[in-house]
Amino acid sequence: LVIDGIPTVATFPVSTAVLPHYELEMLRQDAGGLLWMLAPAPPAVINQLSEWLREGHPEIGTVRQTSWIRHLDDSSKSAVLFEFARDVCFLSELLGGIHSVTALGPEADAVDFASLQVQLLGSDDLAVSWSTSPAQHDCDVTIVLAGERGRRDIQVSSAPLDPALQPEQLAAALRSPINADSTPWDWQHATRVMEIVDVAELSLQRARTIDVHHQQLTEQLAFKGVMSAMGCGLLLLGLLVLVAAGLAGDTVGVPLMGLWPFGLLGLFVVFLLLQLVPATARKRQGATSPENSAHETSRSE
Repeated sequence: LVIDGIPTVATFPVSTAVLPHYELEMLRQDAGGLLWMLAPAPPAVINQLSEWLREGHPEIGTVRQTSWIRHLDDSSKSAVLFEFARDVCFLSELLGGIHSVTALGPEADAVDFASLQVQLLGSDDLAVSWSTSPAQHDCDVTIVLAGERGRRDIQVSSAPLDPALQPEQLAAALRSPINADSTPWDWQHATRVMEIVDVAELSLQRARTIDVHHQQLTEQLAFKGVMSAMGCGLLLLGLLVLVAAGLAGDTVGVPLMGLWPFGLLGLFVVFLLLQLVPATARKRQGATSPENSAHETSRSE
């Protein structure tokens, strides 16, 4: 559907890995279609919580620590990261963006992630500590605010799907000529959220704080990355061929020293020709675009 440019709504996250989200976003950009994320609506308290973090709570004063405790009945790695990704959708907006992540707890390849704790640092030095706890029948999330005059616990139940993503509203939105980038639940937001999840796993592996640098991944950037890796590989290969040709030429008596430069030159020429692939693909895409096809059809008529 995404490849054909058909407006699509996908549940979020589609995976606990960031790569499938990157791939869907690149397909969406190439096809020029709409791809939206289907996720729960933010809790009703989220706007008030944002005000308390910045201006203080009326009862406990300035908020010094904020904890977001997700209650789960399944503490497996996939289940914990799935809920963490959904919560980051709200927490990134709450903190005005997430700039660094510190994760503590289990080994990165552990099966059980019940002990996972993630510190999220946003703008204006706002921070939220995310963790898990056993499931409770009366709430899904407990928000703990520690202030200068005490502590306040806020219990939150899971919100239903965003009202804007109900079937009737979705059908109307998908029929309307709007830009997916203008909506708060477009797929680019999904990729940014999953980048934070990926950074949390990386922080868990390295046992240190990792800064968040959002990537604008496209097929052209991916191609340039592959070409850069290939270029480094060719340089290393050239050095190895130089040494091997010299040793073989002196030992075996085969005149490889006179032939290897031409073979190496041929490899570099092929590598340079590969750089023309994106430009050629763009020209062919432009030649087969709907506008050109319609123009050619009108001329033939």
